[in-house]
Amino acid sequence: MVKSVKKKTKVEVKEGTVKKKTVKPASNKEIFLEEVPSSSYIVIDYPNEAEVINGPHYALRIGASNDEYAEISFNDGEWLPCRFGSGYWWFDWTGFDQGHHSLSARLVNYHGDIIAESDKRKCKVC
Repeated sequence: MVKSVKKKTKVEVKEGTVKKKTVKPASNKEIFLEEVPSSSYIVIDYPNEAEVINGPHYALRIGASNDEYAEISFNDGEWLPCRFGSGYWWFDWTGFDQGHHSLSARLVNYHGDIIAESDKRKCKVC
C-alpha cells in the first residue's frame, strides 16, 4: 500500500510581497515556490501634503485595501485605531497643537502584524 502525503501551503506577508511556501510534513523543510506582489495598500487621502488646517476638528480620511484594520500615528507617536465607514478609514483629530505635524498610517491584521505602511504626510495646523 502506498501512502499519499499532502503538502500544506501557507502564505506569509512581509514588506509588500507575499511569499508562498510549501511545507513537506515528513521533513518540515520549507521551500519557497514563488514571490508575488502584495495587493495590500494604505494611503492618507486627507489632509493633502502641506495642507493648512484651521479649526478645532479635522476628519482624516485613509484609503486602504480590505485587509483587517487601519491605525494612524502623529509625529511618530503611538498608533491609534481608526474607524471604518463609507469605504474609508477615518480618524477624528481633535485637541491638536498648532504647528507642523507628520502623519503616518498603517494596515494591521488581527494578529498584530503590519501589512502595509503609508508614506508620511506633512501638514500645518494654524
